[in-house]
Amino acid sequence: MNKPRFICCTCYERLGGHIHKRTGRDEETKKEDILRSIVKVIFPFISTSTKTTSSILNNFKSDETPNLFTIQILFLDTSISNSKECDDIDCEKFGREFGIKLWKSREAINEKKDSLNSPELLLEYFYAFPDFITAFFQGLLIEIFNRKLAISNRKNKQREQKKKLYLKIQITKIVTFFVSVLVNILYRNLEFLNNTELI
Repeated sequence: MNKPRFICCTCYERLGGHIHKRTGRDEETKKEDILRSIVKVIFPFISTSTKTTSSILNNFKSDETPNLFTIQILFLDTSISNSKECDDIDCEKFGREFGIKLWKSREAINEKKDSLNSPELLLEYFYAFPDFITAFFQGLLIEIFNRKLAISNRKNKQREQKKKLYLKIQITKIVTFFVSVLVNILYRNLEFLNNTELI
């Protein structure tokens, strides 16, 4: 075979292939009974969707014994990534929804006007902003920093140098700056948003 391909047993048989089923001894019937009882118990706990599990259970005949290969396939750790590719995410729609939520957060920002006017600490200024916007930028920057650090630490390991760690305060400063700029653009008439000397 020049280009071998892997397909499921049902597809193989449907395409005209034949799987030889070996007849067994007395021990084989005991194994079949054990496998049959295991499969009935295992199916509800398999990490597949409920539709798939219920269709498998409906198609499963009690006199039909799955082989050990089938059970091993059920336990394979073949998780499909649910993370969306960047192309699949509608960034413009996400940006619009984020902008609307930020626009509606004016009351929350006005409630913390004192903390934004004259904060004593950077963290006080940071926590005065709405949680959703700081959480968004924190998540974004942590992901970027983690990926940059992974590359940097790999290179440092090759050079036999010390491993680097990112400082949380560094991310907090950057997030505070970004959020401050965004909120300042949105609510230019609020006078308390010029505390960049804390950053």
